[in-house]
Amino acid sequence: FIQQKTSLPKSSILIILSCALFLSALPKNLQHYRAEKAVYREIGEFVAKKEDADKVVKIAGFFKTVDFINVFANLDVQAAPCHHHKLSENFHEMSLLHELQKKDYAYFVWDEKYCSAEELQIFRQAAKQPGVVEVRSWQGKKLGQMVLFKLNDDT
Repeated sequence: FIQQKTSLPKSSILIILSCALFLSALPKNLQHYRAEKAVYREIGEFVAKKEDADKVVKIAGFFKTVDFINVFANLDVQAAPCHHHKLSENFHEMSLLHELQKKDYAYFVWDEKYCSAEELQIFRQAAKQPGVVEVRSWQGKKLGQMVLFKLNDDT
């Protein structure tokens, strides 16, 4: 039908239809990613407001995109380094927090997708000890609940 109306070759029509189909699905994929990025930005900006703008803030987590949170938390820092802050899953919860404190990490983000609810409870127990405070939680579509812990807290 289209070939008769447009006098285009069959291969050109197939390419145009394929592109139209691909482009119609693309905004849905980008919208989901944009919503997750908004949660990372919100966490990063929250941290940036709490911290000294001249100092790099290190934030650790078990998901690769924790680097996005680090970027947003350090946007105003002149020469913010680009570190990879994803942790391996081989850990003991209490020793992990102590190791992060020793390495001058300011925050740790627990996320529902990569950690269990039992692990969250262990981190919450650790937050009852000096130097660790549960600050706030967010809800992301892809990662689920995300909880921010402050490390080396002097309050």
